[in-house]
Amino acid sequence: MSISGKQIQSEDEYKKALDWLVLTAAELADPLKDMPPEERQKKRLIYDRTSELVTRYRRGELVRDFPGLRKIYAEIGYSFNEPAVREPAVTPPAQQPEPEPTPTLPQQPTKQSKLADWLDDD
Repeated sequence: MSISGKQIQSEDEYKKALDWLVLTAAELADPLKDMPPEERQKKRLIYDRTSELVTRYRRGELVRDFPGLRKIYAEIGYSFNEPAVREPAVTPPAQQPEPEPTPTLPQQPTKQSKLADWLDDD
């Protein structure tokens, strides 16, 4: 299926389209919804087109993350949006952490305590 024209360009558009698909699917599946057949048919066509656009966008994201999929998608005839190059997140340069002071341990007595003196008596 070839879709020309509008494409999903951003993650926000992708999320909005997914939300719309969920709501519309519920409307179309509801047999008690009072909707004329012409309106139902039109909404179903828009639903199918939006679903295809969402799928193409997701495939494009996967191609960007896993470049080997480009060849596989071409072999099986899947279409996808050309992936946009993600800009790296700008992070401030990392500062060297200040060394933590090492706790000083109390000095161990070098002389044996008087409690153990009785053991040395023979």
